[in-house]
Amino acid sequence: MVRTLLKSALREIRQSLGRYLAILAIIALGVGFFSGLRLCQPAMMATGIDYVTQYKLFDFQLMSTLGYTEEDVAAFAALDGVSGAWGSVYTDFLMEAGDEEVVITARALTEGVNDPELAAGRMPEAANECLGDARYFTEEDLGTQVAVSPNNDEDTLDLLAYDSYTLVGLMHSPYYLNYERGTSSIGSGSVTGFVYIPLDGFDFDAYYEVYLSIDNAADAYSEEYEAQIDSLKSQVEDLTEERAQLRYTTLYDDAMAEIQDGEQ
Repeated sequence: MVRTLLKSALREIRQSLGRYLAILAIIALGVGFFSGLRLCQPAMMATGIDYVTQYKLFDFQLMSTLGYTEEDVAAFAALDGVSGAWGSVYTDFLMEAGDEEVVITARALTEGVNDPELAAGRMPEAANECLGDARYFTEEDLGTQVAVSPNNDEDTLDLLAYDSYTLVGLMHSPYYLNYERGTSSIGSGSVTGFVYIPLDGFDFDAYYEVYLSIDNAADAYSEEYEAQIDSLKSQVEDLTEERAQLRYTTLYDDAMAEIQDGEQ
């Protein structure tokens, strides 16, 4: 019975060999695609993990409208399970680009977290130098000025310590893991690119945000990493609320003291 079925199958294959080979090729192609998709996810995850580990992407990003002081940063750095804390500032500004103005995000260089991947040029050595987005600026732009438009609002002009910054290098940033650069409330509403400036290139009284890194972090995307984040989250939130209240009290007392001095 088995031999009869085998002979019949072979006879049918010989009689329609082209159709058989076509079906065989389609099955092989499907198996190839399926195997590739199964292998693609872990390969992409491994590449992403290596990248964010090498360039030290933050684990927590804390933001406050009241700002953070050096004491706040030290308090977060002292939390159990936190390996480091860094204060930073940022702003969107209008950059003069020929006859038009484009929206650029300026961020502070923070050594030890969100490290830049230098694509061309060199690192800034002075407060009025900067690194530029390698997807927007080109090597031909190196040595030119990133000009801050006078049409920016007063707060932005006050925050940026210089009217222009010399572009000395091109970079990729772990902060921007895709092609999108975000939206903005100024200009066209869409951010065109970014620049990274030394902290001395900003004129600020308080940090706008704080980055945290955790001790012995597991691989990103893993269950162990999610557990580490969850275990620290409540401590970070509690301390954030505590420091915000302290910052509010300090600002309120200073303002009241000024008012009383003025009344006297």
